[in-house]
Amino acid sequence: MQLAASHLSVSLAARNVLRDVSLTLAPGEVVGLIGPNGAGKSTLMRALAGLLPHAGTVTLGGDDLKALSAAARARRLAYLPQQRLISWPLAVADVVMLGRLPGRRLGARPSAEDTAHVDEAIRLLELEPLRQRPATALSGGEQARVLMARAVAQGSAVLLADEPAAGLDPAHQIHLMMVLRQLAERGRAILVSLHDLGLAARWCDRVLVLKEGGPLAEGAPRTVLTPEVIRAAFGIEAAFSADGTLLAPLNLAGRAA
Repeated sequence: MQLAASHLSVSLAARNVLRDVSLTLAPGEVVGLIGPNGAGKSTLMRALAGLLPHAGTVTLGGDDLKALSAAARARRLAYLPQQRLISWPLAVADVVMLGRLPGRRLGARPSAEDTAHVDEAIRLLELEPLRQRPATALSGGEQARVLMARAVAQGSAVLLADEPAAGLDPAHQIHLMMVLRQLAERGRAILVSLHDLGLAARWCDRVLVLKEGGPLAEGAPRTVLTPEVIRAAFGIEAAFSADGTLLAPLNLAGRAA
C-alpha cells in the first residue's frame, strides 16, 4: 500500500511549522526522515497519520486520508509517536496485543491471528524473555522496544516510526534497523525519523531532509547525505567513508576541533 503526500503544510498556533512537503512512501522501502530539532519531522509524521489538520493532500492506498475513519486509518497505518509512555503495569505481551485492537470487533477476544501477530512482533524485537514482565518495570530502552513491537503487531501496511532508535544502545539500534528492513522486504512501507545520520546512511533506501519546516533535500543516502547538505541542515562538519555508508559528525561548522 502506498502513502503519498502532496504539498503538505501544517500551521499550529498561527505559526506555519510545516510547508510544502511532498513525499511518496511505497511498499518495500525504508525512508529516513532527518533534520535538526524543530525541523518539522514529528509534525509531518502526525499529519501523515491523520492526527493534525493540514493543507495539501495525503492519500493512503489511493484514498484521501481525510475521508477515512480513525479505525480505517489504523488498519492501514501504524504510528509510533516519539513519546514513550507506558502507564499501566500490563505484561509486555498484553501491551503488544493492544496493537491488534484496530482490527478487532469491540469486545471480541483475541483471535489466533492476533496471537500470531503478537508472537511474531515479540520475536522480532527479541522480547521473549520479558514477555510476562510488567512493562512499567522495564528500562526506558526496553519499553521503547515494547512499543515498537506493539506497532509492528498492528500489521498495518504502512509504518510511521518517530525516533524509534532514541534511548537504545548501539546493538539494539542496529537490530531495530534490521527489523525495519525485514518488514520492508515483506512488503511494508516504512518512514522512520532518525537523529543518527549513520543509521540513515546505512539502512535507508531514501532520505528526506527537513529544515525549518520545509524540504531541503531528498534522494538516495549517497546522493543526499553529503558534506554540503549536512552542513546546511545541521551546521556541522562530518566525515564519510568511501562508500558513503559510514557517517560520523566531527565538529560544528566553521569551528576548529
